[in-house]
Amino acid sequence: MRPLSEITEPDPRFRALVVHDQGALRPLTLADHHAMVAGIVLPAGVTADVLTLFERARAALLYGWFAYELTPLAEHQACAALECALRQRFLAEGGALPRPPGLRRLLGAAVERGWLPEGTLDTVAPFLTELRNQVAHGDAYLGTPGWAAETLHQCATLIARLYPGEAQSTAAPLAP
Repeated sequence: MRPLSEITEPDPRFRALVVHDQGALRPLTLADHHAMVAGIVLPAGVTADVLTLFERARAALLYGWFAYELTPLAEHQACAALECALRQRFLAEGGALPRPPGLRRLLGAAVERGWLPEGTLDTVAPFLTELRNQVAHGDAYLGTPGWAAETLHQCATLIARLYPGEAQSTAAPLAP
């Protein structure tokens, strides 16, 4: 745990991260990090449970600026939001959940029903299920904020496909 006097300082590992800005590299700032997280949103119409889980993921990723170890928590919560959205879609459609109803089986059944694109099982599903399992089962995995942002983006994209016809964001704006 960091000393109280340092908790509002960026995690030292962020010092190594840079962005390409107008032809030059510069250190990543909190504003850059905030903009990255703020750009990952869900469509309107997602259920309160899905939104709560996903907002928890966004908050963990945002506050990872101060505690890098929150990065895997953000990824895990994004996967949990996706799994929650899949379960709710199955129940809303009156269908039985695959047995056992793990993330990979839910993704596969969603592809079979045409809710998600065919390539999902070959591209995104292996990555998300392995990541979720690593974090859920005690692996000391620690990714990067950029990788975590991509995980949140992939989960948000799949969740959006489960809510067809919804276009607006339900994400609360992140305070500047």
